[in-house]
Amino acid sequence: MIAGYSAVVDREAVGCAYEPIVWVTLTSVTRESMLEFEQAIQTVPSIIEAARMMGQPDYLLRVVAADADAFESIYMDELAALPHVQTLTSQLAMKVVKRTTALPIA
Repeated sequence: MIAGYSAVVDREAVGCAYEPIVWVTLTSVTRESMLEFEQAIQTVPSIIEAARMMGQPDYLLRVVAADADAFESIYMDELAALPHVQTLTSQLAMKVVKRTTALPIA
């Protein structure tokens, strides 16, 4: 049942406190385009979570960066260069109210 172990790292201490969410819409949604996109995001270290969504947009990416300037570089140089990307929309939370890795199991 245990898939692995990880440490909870202080994001500010390691320069990853800026954490935008990026919605991605692909130019076309085919088996090939999804596989190519999903393979390509594996090579972007600043993407710490990715989910294929039902409906629109096609993907949700959680990205970490040091600050807005660093994120802009990631956005322009890495995210916009991903294959089959039509639209990128980013949002930033004002405050993280809850974050846990614990699952509600008894």
